[in-house]
Amino acid sequence: MQKKAIHVINKTVYNEHTHNYFSDMKILKLEDLYHLNIAKYMYRLHNGELSHSTVQLLMINSQRKHEYNTRNLRVAYSTHNKKISYIGQIIWRNTSELIRN
Repeated sequence: MQKKAIHVINKTVYNEHTHNYFSDMKILKLEDLYHLNIAKYMYRLHNGELSHSTVQLLMINSQRKHEYNTRNLRVAYSTHNKKISYIGQIIWRNTSELIRN
């Protein structure tokens, strides 16, 4: 949907690359917005700006274990990769020290 809007605004053909148009117009792609919000969340987490209950909920969800076997299922792995507790750690590790501090 975002790419279609960029094509309409810039009057380009439907299959033209849009990366440079996003950059020129200073518009973040949906995935970039998602990562930015997770990075903000992780910043607040590491700087003690989140409520105690929010931190506890995040910790409980990231450490929860259950009795049924999901360790070998691809579905379990693919849903785990979408959790903030997983993605947030990756984004935080890849964030520059200048931004983290």
